[in-house]
Amino acid sequence: MKDKIEHKLKDLLQNQELPYNTAAWDSMKQALDAKMPVTQPMNWYKWLLGGAAITVIAVSSYFFIQKDKSIPRQTATTTKIEKPTQPAKQEKVNTSQNTSENSNLSPVTSKSTVKSDLSQTDSKLIASTNDDVTKMTSILEQNIVVEEVVMDQTDLEPSSEKKEITDVISPNQKEELTTNSTLITAVNMCLGERQLLENKNDFAVSVFKQNSNQLIATIEAKKSMSFEAKEQGTYLLVEKNKPVIEGANSFEVKNSPKPTLEIESEIRYEKGVPTLKASTDASNSVQWTVNNLELNSTKSEIDFNPFKAGNYIVSLKTLNEGCIVSQTSKVNIDEDYNLLAVNAFNPNSFEPRNQTFIPFALTQRDVKFTLLILDPKDGGVMYQTEDASQPWNGIDKRTGQLSPSNQAYIWKVRISNPLPGESPEYKGTITKL
Repeated sequence: MKDKIEHKLKDLLQNQELPYNTAAWDSMKQALDAKMPVTQPMNWYKWLLGGAAITVIAVSSYFFIQKDKSIPRQTATTTKIEKPTQPAKQEKVNTSQNTSENSNLSPVTSKSTVKSDLSQTDSKLIASTNDDVTKMTSILEQNIVVEEVVMDQTDLEPSSEKKEITDVISPNQKEELTTNSTLITAVNMCLGERQLLENKNDFAVSVFKQNSNQLIATIEAKKSMSFEAKEQGTYLLVEKNKPVIEGANSFEVKNSPKPTLEIESEIRYEKGVPTLKASTDASNSVQWTVNNLELNSTKSEIDFNPFKAGNYIVSLKTLNEGCIVSQTSKVNIDEDYNLLAVNAFNPNSFEPRNQTFIPFALTQRDVKFTLLILDPKDGGVMYQTEDASQPWNGIDKRTGQLSPSNQAYIWKVRISNPLPGESPEYKGTITKL
């Protein structure tokens, strides 16, 4: 079909006789020679053949576009300005107007637009065969060739770039994230403990008790407070005058069970030393203190020595369920410890134990000591010993005679290695019967 149309057009153009107007041609020639001097005479039949070739190319392009009409794609048209090939003479073609028109074209046009432009071009070229030579010459000078450019649809879409999170979050959201992300760092506590709550924010923070929604305290911006755990429960840290939100900063106050603490009610004397026992049911290591004096023991029971009369406060601390728990108890002692010394002796007694004097505890304890017997009248030393097996028998070493009977004498003991909490010196009176 395409070949038949081409043959018909060729025959039509070859057998066509155009009317020739000599005056019109001379006028055109003078106008052209004014811009570009003629070097050689022009053969008009070569121009006619060139126009025929252009017509064939335009018609072929038209059928080619009709064939591809069913293929959806984006097309663009560009123009090429070609100089006509003439062996005898080359005419200078002014393409400034065409270039200006082409530059105003959109870079992408639809297929229907291209088809319309080509149809109009075809109709002009075919109609020119019956026109005068002047119109044909104008078309040949332009010598416009239409090309089809296929563009991928993806080239027309703008490239997508990942947006930063700061571009997605609105200013209000940024402020909310800032105020709720960092409040106060707090740790879990146990009853009776304290911790420092430091507010490094630019806004005040309120401390609420979760169960009762009770306001406990408010910490101003850039301030801190010492928080004492007086009640167990969960405590929330929320920006002042803001509602309590889920997942707010919080800390726990635990109330771990306290251990028991029991103290003996009667003093025991172990090797002449007053002793009381304290015990607990704590399963972990225990730290003991007696009257604020820490004992060197971590067992569940301890012995302590009440050397003086008065109240003895016994305390313990231990770890229970992650909390340090404590317990305290006290006991009252009526009399001072005085080395278990008697207050009288009789050298003439039938009982050997009553015939001499030495504090009984010195005979039981492994201590270094010095015992002095002093005359109450002048303070002179009547007797001195460092041996528990050498008690005073009533003899005044100054005279070698028995001291007067029914009279009280002063005794003193100095201990070189006293026990913790024990006084290094003891004293009293002894009556010689």
